[in-house]
Amino acid sequence: MGGFTSKYMPHLFNDMVNGYRIQKEVIDEYYLDTQQKEYDGISIMLLNTFKTCLYNLFNSKFDKSEIENLIERYTSNEELIECLYNEGSIKYFLVEYLNAIRNKDIDYLYELGKAMYKKRGLKWLL
Repeated sequence: MGGFTSKYMPHLFNDMVNGYRIQKEVIDEYYLDTQQKEYDGISIMLLNTFKTCLYNLFNSKFDKSEIENLIERYTSNEELIECLYNEGSIKYFLVEYLNAIRNKDIDYLYELGKAMYKKRGLKWLL
């Protein structure tokens, strides 16, 4: 019952960061003319998928402290931090979301993941 996002995926964060790295290598080699535009796209994708990772943590059997520790680890990731300063990301995302990652506001990010989890749970029940 449900799709992939209804089950905890322990490697989701690492997989998405690795995908970002690979895409960045391809852009650096083949898309020099449109490099900034391409960086905008993959930065937005990574930061958007990070929200999915927050939601994903609530599909686990982790307690609050374990979830908060993982969020802290995620927000220390070099690639995620790099995306915060991308022009496209700055235009696309709310400043509160970007600042929460930048400032490692674990409480804000925890509540964001929890809210998405509850919202999707309600949709599933309907």
